[in-house]
Amino acid sequence: MKPINVVKHSAAITFFLFSTLIGTSQGNEDVKTARLGLNLSPNLGWISPDNDGYSGEGVKLGLQYGLSMDFVLFNNPNYYLATGVKLSHIGGKFSHPERPNYLGEDDDRARGVSEANYSLRYVDVPFAIKLKTNEIGYAYYYGLFGLEGGVNIKAEADYDYTDQNGSNAELKDVDVKDDVSLFRADLVFGGGIERTLSGNTRIVLGLHYHNGFTNIVNGRSYDLESNGAFSKDQELKNRQHFVKLNIGITF
Repeated sequence: MKPINVVKHSAAITFFLFSTLIGTSQGNEDVKTARLGLNLSPNLGWISPDNDGYSGEGVKLGLQYGLSMDFVLFNNPNYYLATGVKLSHIGGKFSHPERPNYLGEDDDRARGVSEANYSLRYVDVPFAIKLKTNEIGYAYYYGLFGLEGGVNIKAEADYDYTDQNGSNAELKDVDVKDDVSLFRADLVFGGGIERTLSGNTRIVLGLHYHNGFTNIVNGRSYDLESNGAFSKDQELKNRQHFVKLNIGITF
């Protein structure tokens, strides 16, 4: 699937919802049927592996930005469908046992440990229910809960390999797109504040958590026995999570 097709399909879905919800809200002129906005959200992401010998190795700084669209539900300005189109830069680090001759047949390194630092890029479309208060001192407070789905368009990784004898090797900017799942899905929840600047213009500040529930990295790896030897292979199990500071402006 080409990335340009993903963008077209995402835009078609969101604008279909836009048209449908406007049609259901025309009976109440006091309710603004939709709010469009722009978001720039720094995030801290991590990968949680669930395999013997695998462990997470900390967080990675990322960024998500794009177009947000909030559509009124039930002609009530306290209920919204929050969606949009986002470009997400996320990732994480994890270490895992590595077989001998890791770098090829000519590699004489012994068994060791490899630390992988993944940099992933997605086109994402969120679908969440947003509950918003009435205006309180020029501000509106909100909470949201929903899902976000994404399609991977780029994946690179850096590897730092150390064998049991202390020999070290590094690989930079390795294309790992074939090893990364095409689709990603998250459970999303969070909250924040919208502050009126002038007229319909508001600034947005919130904190959102993305709890991934699909595998990020595909494939199989070796199992590490208690004596340090490799035996049967195992299916990779890992999840991507991140927390983001949602910064935006809506109109």
